[in-house]
Amino acid sequence: MFPNINLQLIKTLKKLIQWLLGVILGMYIGVIILLNIPFVQQKTAAYVSHELSILLNTSVSVEKINLGLLNRIVVDNITLKDQSATDLLKVTRLSAKFEILPLLNGKISINSIQLFGFNISLNKANRNSKANYQFIIDALTPTNKTSKKNNNLDLRINSILIRRGKLSYDILSENTTPGKFNPSHIKLHNIIANISLKSLHNDSINASIKRLSLDEQSGLSLHKLTLKVLANDKKMTVKNFKLELANTQIKTNQIEMSYNSFEDFNDFGNKVNFALSILPSRITFKDISPIVPSLAHFKESIELEMKLKGTINQLDIPFLSIKGSEHLKLKSSLSFQYLLDPENTYLYRKLD
Repeated sequence: MFPNINLQLIKTLKKLIQWLLGVILGMYIGVIILLNIPFVQQKTAAYVSHELSILLNTSVSVEKINLGLLNRIVVDNITLKDQSATDLLKVTRLSAKFEILPLLNGKISINSIQLFGFNISLNKANRNSKANYQFIIDALTPTNKTSKKNNNLDLRINSILIRRGKLSYDILSENTTPGKFNPSHIKLHNIIANISLKSLHNDSINASIKRLSLDEQSGLSLHKLTLKVLANDKKMTVKNFKLELANTQIKTNQIEMSYNSFEDFNDFGNKVNFALSILPSRITFKDISPIVPSLAHFKESIELEMKLKGTINQLDIPFLSIKGSEHLKLKSSLSFQYLLDPENTYLYRKLD
């Protein structure tokens, strides 16, 4: 008799579970169907725009939000104004596919993010003024100790795809220099990227740039950059670094950096120690002429190999090899002191 009761109970539980799963699936599909109705999409977008505008204390508009199958969300035509009512961010399409279960454990796990057709405009009135995006940082920063203590970041994004991107940064009080790279007026376009963020915590990061290419208004063109970075609050390792310009290729072995805390990067030249070797690489002077205009007519290339260690202001180059034409061959070791202070820079060298 008991086996029959157990069998009947199992059958009942099985039907109950199937019914619950059916209800949950039906509700999920129902929500997706609702969010594919234009009227509902517009109302949802209007609600999100309103809430974000309140949170950030600025104008935010979203044209359409579409929820697809397999936890995929698509947002079209996002506009974010800065506090002077000028466009800070415009995005044609943002698509994300995320996982729900990790959220229950306080983790954010996103399978993919696709960012197409964006334009980011960053600026500040002068070198000492606040940037036009500072208000966003302030709005999202916890205001009490309890919030900060519980604000443990645990983020994973398997794939970030970026296409047709533009980004500009301007210090409005500074003069422009047409045709020459100017760190006070940076304008990037044709940004294409494939990035993987394996993990991001408050004190560590594991990320890879599988591909990054972009153009700058000065004529500087980055054809491809790849690297992998592992870092915590004491050290950083960069692997597989390779940079390609039009006729330039630079690659390194493993790059090691050490520091006492992330705050040391505020005084990078004195407090961050590093060691790296530039493997045999080709440099064409014309490729960097937007930075050094006097090199614009130099089409020649050199082969460079070198080892570096120390800090920027206490830099040791125990090995340097430069090869160019038949008449250009140099091997040397160098040491620099106070490299960031040109008037007091010291150079020590030993030629072979």
